[in-house]
Amino acid sequence: MENFFWPLQENIVTEEDKGELINFINTTNRFTQFEKVKQFEEVYSKWQGCKYSVYVNSGSSANLILINALKEKYNWKDGDEIIVPAITWITNISPVIQCGLKPVFVDVNFKDFSFDYENLGKEINEKTRAIFITHLIGFPADVKKIKEIIGNRDIKIMEDCCESHGATIEGIKIGNHGVASTFSFYWGHHMTTVEGGMLCTDDEELYHLFLLKRSHGLARELPKVLHESYRKKYPEIDFEFLFLTDGYNFRNTEFNAVLGLAQIKKLDNYIQIRNDNYKKFLDICKRYKEELLLTDNPGISSFSLPFILKNSYRKKEFQKKLTEEGIQTRPIISGNLLKQPFLEKYQKDLPNAEYLHHNAFYIGNNQFVKGERLGKLEKVMEDFFGDKMHKSSRIYISGHNGLLGTALKNLLQKEGYENLLTRTHEELDLRNQNKVEEFFQKEKPEFVFLTAAKVGGIQANITYPAEFIYDNIQIQNNVINAAWKYGVKKLLFLGSACIYPTESPQPIKEEYLMTGKFEPTNEPYAIAKTAGIGMCQAYNRQYGTKFIVAIPANLFGPNDNFDKQNSHLVSALIRKFHEAKMKGEEEVILWGSGRPKREILFSEDLAEACVFLMNNYNSSEVINVGNGEDYPVREIAEVVKEIVGFEGRIVFDSTKPDGMMQRKFDITRMENLGWGPKTSLKEGIRRTYDWLQNNLERLS
Repeated sequence: MENFFWPLQENIVTEEDKGELINFINTTNRFTQFEKVKQFEEVYSKWQGCKYSVYVNSGSSANLILINALKEKYNWKDGDEIIVPAITWITNISPVIQCGLKPVFVDVNFKDFSFDYENLGKEINEKTRAIFITHLIGFPADVKKIKEIIGNRDIKIMEDCCESHGATIEGIKIGNHGVASTFSFYWGHHMTTVEGGMLCTDDEELYHLFLLKRSHGLARELPKVLHESYRKKYPEIDFEFLFLTDGYNFRNTEFNAVLGLAQIKKLDNYIQIRNDNYKKFLDICKRYKEELLLTDNPGISSFSLPFILKNSYRKKEFQKKLTEEGIQTRPIISGNLLKQPFLEKYQKDLPNAEYLHHNAFYIGNNQFVKGERLGKLEKVMEDFFGDKMHKSSRIYISGHNGLLGTALKNLLQKEGYENLLTRTHEELDLRNQNKVEEFFQKEKPEFVFLTAAKVGGIQANITYPAEFIYDNIQIQNNVINAAWKYGVKKLLFLGSACIYPTESPQPIKEEYLMTGKFEPTNEPYAIAKTAGIGMCQAYNRQYGTKFIVAIPANLFGPNDNFDKQNSHLVSALIRKFHEAKMKGEEEVILWGSGRPKREILFSEDLAEACVFLMNNYNSSEVINVGNGEDYPVREIAEVVKEIVGFEGRIVFDSTKPDGMMQRKFDITRMENLGWGPKTSLKEGIRRTYDWLQNNLERLS
């Protein structure tokens, strides 16, 4: 996309600026460096708060003059070392090399993007001559800390301020904390002369060297008060062509200086607008602290709006999203410079620079960034990072005809969610990867409730172990992977109480997962569900997804499977007692001793919990969902018997397995979030039985 709604850089030369330039052209015939350049240097020195400024044709040229002049003034030798940050502009490094010095790279930090201060001191040795600070993208480096690290050693501080005009450290503008500093007036910077740069210093000798090296080394570039002394010193050389040192032609023009004089009048206002934009940007970003690293330093003079994502895959996806929305992006400068081909020989371990290389980028900031753009950014970020469902969100309920799926669908419809996506097993076999991916690609769900599963009681698990492990793993793999692949914002995966070890202490805490053996009768199903949990957590770690896992207590409710052999505990009991009542039987025989205790949860309560978690929970840690009470199977059976109206007796067949003797959840995490169930045991069983009676014909 070439025509961006929000480009990185924009033309800040105003019609008024052009008018001043046209007027200048029409009133003079001297366009090479002359009085306007001197005037601009004087005005800039006053604005910057320094004694001397030297205007050149670029910030890069300013850097080269700076390094060359300091090497000459302080008699540095070839091979002496200059410490530089691993993330900066390339022409902060090139002059060091071009002047025969050795750049020593130090990792950066995430707070101000300058040096990793803990490692800075380790790189200082007897060959260290200077530290070249970059005040990166408007963030002032901690010069006070750097000076503490230097201590009494004779190590000079140079400051690159090219992207940070007007940033301050304890009220003093950057560029005034070392021996000299450089600035850039490139097209997209805080102010512009289209092309241009400035050297600033309080050191008169350096100032003279800067003047000389800007223009070939010519003596006539020095202040006029010095001319006569050099004429006398070198009488055999024409003073107009007297070269006192090596130099360059880095002069700028009167045109550019005129623009500079026009622009500097607006600079403080431009900086204020940029900083106001940055504060609003931060307010938006603070909503997504789980995804983003944020930095907010005092004294900032914002150059751009940086994003540091905690997950590199999400960074790529978000950057792609912004581009699609017409917002131009770029790396933090050029990322880790040691990845560049011509710096390969300096390779070293720089974990923070590497992190920023893969996880960070920025978008533009200037006086044109106003409400409309920030409003669009807010919407784009909400769309990408937002993890709360809206009434118009596209929500896929897998297994919508099942026990929990039905309750979820009814609840979401009741609460006004408009875009529910559902498919029957016949319409979409979730075991078929191609079909699942086709569905996700076409329908583009934003939120997924993964409730579909092959379920059943003890006898079903014993009879069909292969189907339980195969079908469930296939369903999970296909849906979870497609959710990642097609950009689902959030997925809720339902685990199962049976995944906890048989000998778990009671009540069962989430951390007991995978600390012991599964209960043998449920092992295939438990293996599959545990794999699903691990898959969600792995995708979260690698891809930055938001796939959460809830582990519900034993479930019951309307629309359950009421098959006497393959259904959940409560539903199987209701069906058994109902049929025994209708047939006039004298007893109902139940498996086991009746002593095992079970915590059971009404499906509509779980549906409410799922919606609550989807909107309020983001941790990769599993979370138990229950009611905090467990009941002996015998007591549950008595309640069912009473509600159904069966008047016979209950017989427990102790030759059949009991399963786990107790399964009660610790639901502290859920309670701390502020959620709890509403439906009592008797009320839930009554409503479930009412549903069964109204649907017997369909189920028979």
